[in-house]
Amino acid sequence: MHKIPDLKSLPYILQFFNSESADLREVVIRTLPYLNQVKTCPQALPLMSDSDTSVCRVIALTLGHLQEPEITFILAESLTKDDDWQVRLSAATSVVISENYQAIGEEHWQVRKVAAQAW
Repeated sequence: MHKIPDLKSLPYILQFFNSESADLREVVIRTLPYLNQVKTCPQALPLMSDSDTSVCRVIALTLGHLQEPEITFILAESLTKDDDWQVRLSAATSVVISENYQAIGEEHWQVRKVAAQAW
């Protein structure tokens, strides 16, 4: 899937976060990382507590691509408390993705190199 070039499409996508269809919520969450210029999406954070496990799995993986301040706390809580091992796996993967994004902005080239290799 190619990046969606316009940030203006986000409001149209957000309305589906409250859909009764878990499949639709899941697809919309999968779309977030493909939206250019979307760095934050606080409306996505409550979906970590969605009633459908497949939605929780996808949002746990998607959160690593966002830069919300509370993501680390949410993912850490999911890693230690979620009953579904796939949610925990997605949360662990997101922690790695999120930390690598931060490390790639590091001023020391050695840190950037290791972060890029881990990626």
